[in-house]
Amino acid sequence: GTEVVLEGRTYRLDCPQAQSGMVCLQILNTKNLTLRGVPGQTKILITQPRTAFLEIWQSDSIMVQDLTIDYEIPPFTQGKILSVGDQTLVFRPDPGYPLPNSTFLTSDIFTSPGAHGGGFLFDANQPIIKRTSGDYLPITEPAIDRGDGTWTIKTPFSNLAAAGDRLAYGSRTHFGIRIAFSSDVSFIFFILF
Repeated sequence: GTEVVLEGRTYRLDCPQAQSGMVCLQILNTKNLTLRGVPGQTKILITQPRTAFLEIWQSDSIMVQDLTIDYEIPPFTQGKILSVGDQTLVFRPDPGYPLPNSTFLTSDIFTSPGAHGGGFLFDANQPIIKRTSGDYLPITEPAIDRGDGTWTIKTPFSNLAAAGDRLAYGSRTHFGIRIAFSSDVSFIFFILF
């Protein structure tokens, strides 16, 4: 097979962001390929938050190893829930994360009837997904800026949240990796932030 080895350094990928679903690296119709970095030293920094790192399509025996993938601008926002109302949450984004009205968080959501964004609730006291919330918390309308650094988030499942819980959310159209119609694909010592 073929092995591509990346040096132990940070690679900045300024990939297209013309539309959701753009991918920096595609492996198409390929067999017996290894993409490898140097353990703990090879990092890929993606500069566009709406761009995925990797798509593997109709390929076989692909291995990706010893890589850390991160985004210069996170493709989601996260923060703390300050209070819970009837189908609403008051949310304060953490410093360094995009605001809920950032174009890449809203442009793919709320554009057609039934479309929505969503996210994950984390327990205030533990860094794990809150078990009462299932896998996904739908957000049904764009967030409303309250003018004081907080935002009103609308969700029909606000009753699953509590003040102090953490929320991470974005558009469901973003993905870091997509694998389709492929077999024997493995990721070893691979981190995707």
